[in-house]
Amino acid sequence: MKTDDPFERLLAEQSLKPVPSHWRDSILATAEAARSPATPRPQAGLWDTLRFLFCPSPRVAMGLGGVWILIFGLNYLSLPTVDRPGRVTLASSSPVLRLAWLEQQRLRQQLLSEEISSPGSTPSPVPALRPRSARSGQTRVC
Repeated sequence: MKTDDPFERLLAEQSLKPVPSHWRDSILATAEAARSPATPRPQAGLWDTLRFLFCPSPRVAMGLGGVWILIFGLNYLSLPTVDRPGRVTLASSSPVLRLAWLEQQRLRQQLLSEEISSPGSTPSPVPALRPRSARSGQTRVC
């Protein structure tokens, strides 16, 4: 590396001093003592691999499972119940919900009766698409 910095030049000219041997021995002894013994790791089975992939934290997995159970329970409780064939009632029907449901049923019947009563009206025809070569005189400028 070429530089005009005098400090860099001074460092490059100096030689490295050897580390004293007693320092080297004490550093190596400390590192050897801190190293864990090399024990062979047993082969992980399929269950261990799946648990590692999908459940690294058991607390988080249990929390998510509890939330899903709560969601399914609330969904089950909000389903409509059938007392008799053809009659649907809401499990926890308040007067407001019941009126809204009745209004929805009335509007549905009204739409169905209009659709049945006017079958003679045909929708407007879709304009035929022609190839570009047949569209002479029609240019579109963007």
